[in-house]
Amino acid sequence: MTEPRPLPIWVGTADSGFGTPITSVHGEIDLTTGHVLRDEVATRLADRPRSLVLDVSRVTFLGSAGINVMLRVGEQAAEREVAFAVVTGEGFVRRVLTLSGVSGLLGLYRDLPAALAAVG
Repeated sequence: MTEPRPLPIWVGTADSGFGTPITSVHGEIDLTTGHVLRDEVATRLADRPRSLVLDVSRVTFLGSAGINVMLRVGEQAAEREVAFAVVTGEGFVRRVLTLSGVSGLLGLYRDLPAALAAVG
């Protein structure tokens, strides 16, 4: 019997020191891993923060299901009146979100200081 493979994603949240949770994602966001991100963010939003930053700058794969999760997170934050920003870095994730036409629906920032400044 073979052992199940661990999911190719890591998600964790830390406090910025200014009261803004920063949820960081490393690895792949797709159909098989999107629930990990969705569940972590749901937990953070249940705490009713004033703001939330999602750092996906270390994501190595972003499938359509992952894009959907990110859009839904943005909607949930807006419904709760939580300021929301996404750190994409310069490369892959920013290109995927831009080419898919959803970059205008999420507040995208190249680095963490810019995202934190935006959510104030």
